[in-house]
Amino acid sequence: MVRKESKKGKSLKSSLEEIINSFYNDKEGEKFYKELKKEFNFENISKELEKNVNFRKKLRDYEIEQGDIIVNYPNDFLELKLEKTIGLIIGNYTCDIPKNETRRLHILPIFPLKVLSFKLLKTFVGNLASQSTRDKFNPNNIDNLKETYDKFSKNDKKNFIDYIKKIFQFKNRNFFLLCPHKELGNTWNYVDIQSIVSIIKNLTKMIDIIKYTKISINSPWKEKFGSILSSRFGKIAVDDFSSQEIKHILTNL
Repeated sequence: MVRKESKKGKSLKSSLEEIINSFYNDKEGEKFYKELKKEFNFENISKELEKNVNFRKKLRDYEIEQGDIIVNYPNDFLELKLEKTIGLIIGNYTCDIPKNETRRLHILPIFPLKVLSFKLLKTFVGNLASQSTRDKFNPNNIDNLKETYDKFSKNDKKNFIDYIKKIFQFKNRNFFLLCPHKELGNTWNYVDIQSIVSIIKNLTKMIDIIKYTKISINSPWKEKFGSILSSRFGKIAVDDFSSQEIKHILTNL
């Protein structure tokens, strides 16, 4: 017998999907790259860029924006150390990127939320949970978030959600939540703001970035991302996730 989904479950799923489905927009970076490759000589890109004004002009027609997400890049991409990243995201303000005086692009790594959730769960169990929970679990031996969370007392469940809630409200200074998308493995992910790196901006590197750019964060989350990067909180109104929705996400990672 097929079990019917409860009205509460349908409502929760619907409210999650409302945010998820409006979180991103598609970027045709790969398509634009292929058009460039057909029109210009890519055997020696640096030389072509130097001598061909039309190449430089057309390249500037493509707008790299804050919140653009780069995926499926090679291991040596932009000569960055990219261990265990699922993607990269552009951090500069969009209006700053084309300006000649902007010499650097700021890039941040994207990781699976499950990795961060485990770390935070272990920290909570080791330092913040009730004494009975601390006695029950050894943080070093926790290997299943859902099973561990399900065994918490009602009070510890609430306290853990409260402990991590700022991430899901897009208010955390260190981590920025990213909704699931097929280009990011259809999993919940996060931007590690503490691991921001800068690269010298030049046209050759911009071509590399365009080639692997597939999606971008939509407004108003894009503006919220920018406000967090500049440490100006609370000025951008965005939809965020309730405690019930956070519980649903964490127990279904």
